[in-house]
Amino acid sequence: MRPTVVCVVLFTISVATALPSWCGGRTNLTECATYVVSQLTLEEKIKQFSQLGNDAPAVERLNIEKWDWWGEALHGLQRQGYTTSFPQSIGLGATFDPELLHEIGDQISTEDRLKRFEWAFLNGYPLKGLSVWTPNINIFRDPRWGRGQETYGEDPFLTGTLAIQFVRGIQGPEAPERLKAIATPKHFAVHSGPELGRHSFNVNPSKYDFEDTFMPAFRAAIHEGRAASVMCSYNAIDGVPACANEGLLGKKLRQEWNFWGYVVSDCDAVVDEVGPNNHHNYTQTKPEAAALSIIAGTDLDCGNTYDSLNDALTQGLVTIDVMDRALERLFHVRLTTHEDDHPASTPFPDNRDLALRASLESMVLLQNDGILPLQKGMKVAIVGPTVDILEDLEGNYHGTPRDPVSTLDAAYDFFGAENVTYAQGSLIDDGVPLIVPRSALRTPDGKVGLRGEYFTNTQLMGQPALVRNDHTIDFDTDFTPLFDAPNPWDYSVRWTGSLVVPGPGTYDLGFNNDGDNSVLLYVEGRLLLNTTGQKVYEKITFQRSGAHDILIEFHHKGGMRFRMEWMAPVNVQLKEMVQATAAADVVVVFVGLSPSLESEETGFNVTGFVSGDRSTIRLPKGGMRFRMEWMAPVNVQLKQMVQATAAADVVVVFVGLSPSLESEETGFNVTGFVSGDRSTIRLPKVQRVLLKALEKLRKPVVLVLNSGSAVAIDWATQHARAALAAWYSGELGGKAIIDTLVGRYNPAGRLPITFYRSDKDLPPFKSYEMEGRTYRYFRGTPLYPFGHGLSYTTFSYSGLVVPSSVRAGDDVNVTVTVIQVYLRHFDGATPKKVNHALVAFQRVTLKAGESGTFTMVVRSRQLSVVDEMGERAVKEGQYQFFVGGGQPGFVDTLNVPFDITGTVGLPG
Repeated sequence: MRPTVVCVVLFTISVATALPSWCGGRTNLTECATYVVSQLTLEEKIKQFSQLGNDAPAVERLNIEKWDWWGEALHGLQRQGYTTSFPQSIGLGATFDPELLHEIGDQISTEDRLKRFEWAFLNGYPLKGLSVWTPNINIFRDPRWGRGQETYGEDPFLTGTLAIQFVRGIQGPEAPERLKAIATPKHFAVHSGPELGRHSFNVNPSKYDFEDTFMPAFRAAIHEGRAASVMCSYNAIDGVPACANEGLLGKKLRQEWNFWGYVVSDCDAVVDEVGPNNHHNYTQTKPEAAALSIIAGTDLDCGNTYDSLNDALTQGLVTIDVMDRALERLFHVRLTTHEDDHPASTPFPDNRDLALRASLESMVLLQNDGILPLQKGMKVAIVGPTVDILEDLEGNYHGTPRDPVSTLDAAYDFFGAENVTYAQGSLIDDGVPLIVPRSALRTPDGKVGLRGEYFTNTQLMGQPALVRNDHTIDFDTDFTPLFDAPNPWDYSVRWTGSLVVPGPGTYDLGFNNDGDNSVLLYVEGRLLLNTTGQKVYEKITFQRSGAHDILIEFHHKGGMRFRMEWMAPVNVQLKEMVQATAAADVVVVFVGLSPSLESEETGFNVTGFVSGDRSTIRLPKGGMRFRMEWMAPVNVQLKQMVQATAAADVVVVFVGLSPSLESEETGFNVTGFVSGDRSTIRLPKVQRVLLKALEKLRKPVVLVLNSGSAVAIDWATQHARAALAAWYSGELGGKAIIDTLVGRYNPAGRLPITFYRSDKDLPPFKSYEMEGRTYRYFRGTPLYPFGHGLSYTTFSYSGLVVPSSVRAGDDVNVTVTVIQVYLRHFDGATPKKVNHALVAFQRVTLKAGESGTFTMVVRSRQLSVVDEMGERAVKEGQYQFFVGGGQPGFVDTLNVPFDITGTVGLPG
């Protein structure tokens, strides 16, 4: 674990009590917004719309300071230096805990206000702007979508319930009159891949699916959460791009839902309306696109297309009144943040307890034959490609944790280093370099890692300001230096030591260097790499296993990512795995995906992944951050695995994916991945080879899955003694995983998505027809169902109390010791048969032997159904509640029928 350096910035200022001077003495927010817009020239108005440089520029003559409308805080504040990094959103969905989401949202906005003011205080100029483009509440309809990890799962009710509390937490208890920060639910609407065509694809959802599946979560976030902003999506709906869709933004959002805030486009979504190349071809010019979008209700352009509004005015495509309407919305919401108000004192809050709680609550125990919890004193072999990687804690759209805790460090802490062996075992996927593991690095004095000498200049001159041992070269410098340098932009590092290869063979060795940083790598005194700001790997053949001298010179000049990676031979990794598990009592296997693979549109395609989406649900084939990476020979890694497991009592194997592969649009294509999406849900082949090799050892195996989506880990149901879904688990995810495996924490997470058995279970990815998708419409047998999750404790349910008859429009009180309540409609209630639907849930805590009575309210809206025209109503008929620890048909539930008398229509 790297040493922790905590810097507390403490200062005191006065708190503003009035609106800004540019309100001209007005005290009413609406009047002020109208007034200030009336004072702007046409040129000034147009500049306020453009987000090309992220900032709405200052208007100095009116004392209006510049304002940054773009902020990210999906599961922790991003791009603001050190912040708290919570589990990826899909893991937060697994908590089934709205109260937790509220607390996380509250902490995010607290950090946002403090960080923005801290930046101004330390750097001498303001960094104003309190909007965060979160949460992502698109429905995770298909596990191959690379950005599904950013969502709360596949269920509209679960997603909406969590979104309400997250939005309320961000915006504060006085919203909408006074906001801590501005929440921005996204991407509105009907948006969930593929990433590869996201700038041009059109969705034609049925009216039933549109209202039943794609609208409820957004309605909840707007109508009940009172979100102040909404982001419109890239795609078109029924032939009309979302950001130019007046029916969506005007009728649905503002008229039906009484939305009070502003709409911002996804970045370059407005220019995507202009055809024909890779766009919607909806308009022919930028002025047309700008006019159509602002008329429809897109108030802010993340891009520069609104720079064409002057031409649109000249051509008669838009009026100044429409532009003023948009600006008044923007200034009104900005004013609600009371941007000049700051806390009287600002020590940076410590959120590690909340981060740990979130990580623990996200853990989903998929299966357990009694081997868990593991016992202290066991010899444990930890193997797998996802076990000791920073990004598999972070996910995508992440903050920068100051002192993350890896699973390996947490295992050493609990079991003792003498009882833990480790081997990487395999790559994540063929052709995808992986971080050079700590088992392959030694300092000059023989300790784990490399010796780092840190200099406060870019030329390695003079005496180092800091000397320390770094276990791996895997850093995230999101507006933070690798150490406490006086200048966070100008420093350099020299790492020395040995690369200990587990076997002879040809390795790909290099760096993931995302920025303008230069790096030189010497192996045995020979310069192997000299590169600046790119991912570069060189093949190098080692004739023998063991230590080889290396020297790394790193010159920081900006950027965010730097890591040393490799692709080791598969046989080498399998051999390493066998060695690591030889003496173990139990083997815990970590498998899964990576938020770099299942991600936003990436352009990076490997087997099973297509532009950030997944093309299959098995794990991938084979296998600024600054990372040293490699691709080691397969046979060498397998041999090392065998050695590592030789004396183990248990093998814990970590498999899965990477947030670099399941991701947003990337342009990166390898087997199983296409531009961030997945082309298969199978576990990558190289990881399946690893599991097959483990199977032959006949050791007890515990499997841990790291991913942001469902993976077809059918191997686990046949060969693993236990399995845990750990997602991308946050800055304290490593501790949370070990605490769960050893029983310090009793797991209670529930799957927010369906785990399918194979690709054959999935409809075509591009189809938005919901039949056959998610637990509500899937007619087959899943590997693990939505809502599934085990515990080390058994629970029984009794005493269900439900009225036998309910009038249409009334809420229903359900009284029982319960976690999940499902509703089944009468036959013919909907044009598409719904298996059953989650309508209430509650996370409860009981001690052993304790019982409790819990009452949950099922709102009348959750009792409603949608007809083929998209109209919603509570219909007369017979219904049935199922109450228990999961879905009916998969766990024992209490069942009770009841009647609804009368029919009442509900607004959309």
